[in-house]
Amino acid sequence: APTPLRDALSAPTGGAGTAGPAPAEDKVWTRVTVTGRYDPSNMVLVRSRTVDSRVGFEVVTPLVLGDGTAVLVDRGWIPPAPGGATARPDLPATPSGEVTVVGRVHESESGAGAVERRDGRLETRRIAVPRLARELPYPVYGAYLLLDEQIPAADPAFTAVPIGHTNNWQNFGYVVQWWLFAGMTLFGYGWGAR
Repeated sequence: APTPLRDALSAPTGGAGTAGPAPAEDKVWTRVTVTGRYDPSNMVLVRSRTVDSRVGFEVVTPLVLGDGTAVLVDRGWIPPAPGGATARPDLPATPSGEVTVVGRVHESESGAGAVERRDGRLETRRIAVPRLARELPYPVYGAYLLLDEQIPAADPAFTAVPIGHTNNWQNFGYVVQWWLFAGMTLFGYGWGAR
């Protein structure tokens, strides 16, 4: 059964634009529940995300709680609009009013990367909570939630992001790239010595 959010994550204590502490290691992937209101004006599109071998976007929306703090909720993966993997998707409407979310605590991703605001929407490649918090008008919990279910029900346009999901294709590309660099270095050394 899900536990209340505050049993798994410490509330943020700073002001607007700050993130709370990261979760304890034994609290990562804990199933939690929390109630608040989504803030669609600060929705984050996380581009170049792979689910089921398809590249698209994950949609992260702040859930503002009654005390004025917020937790970022990864509502799921959505395919890009026709025109390529980076074409902005057509997003279903964000639920208005009070929403109860059940999700898994996910650590902030490393490698903050750039966060840019395009046409009023935040875009990034990594869900780095401290970096995203700087763009938001309220204090944010130090981890985000991977949505399991919500009331009212989540839009079926979203594909759930699997638990333990990592962007494996991107990581595999880095492995290949560095092995090629290592091979070129050895070849270059041999050619230079010759």
